[in-house]
Amino acid sequence: MTRHGIASTGILVPLVAATGVSLETYASSNSLAAPAESRLAFRELGLAIGLHALERTEVSPTLDDRVREGIASLRHYLPIAGLIEDFWSEPVHRESDSWSGHPDINAVMLATSLVPAGYLDS
Repeated sequence: MTRHGIASTGILVPLVAATGVSLETYASSNSLAAPAESRLAFRELGLAIGLHALERTEVSPTLDDRVREGIASLRHYLPIAGLIEDFWSEPVHRESDSWSGHPDINAVMLATSLVPAGYLDS
């Protein structure tokens, strides 16, 4: 977790905790069951990309236990990325107005989420 200089436990503890609250709220909101017309693909795919980044997170043993445990507790949300990708990979969902209103960014975000190494490993 120090690749980009984020080694301060002072910021990581509340950041990881806030991430957990946000993911729990999203997961319990049933947003993934909504029809394409009431969803924003680029927002959801941004979440999926973030979850792919979490998959690649190597937690330094020098970090505070609260940070390591917090990151570990987020890993059960990883399947959400696949649910989002599966939904927006369906051609019928990409025919919706919510997709066609932002086709360029939606396509880039879907491609990035499906092949995250091209973005996350650079």
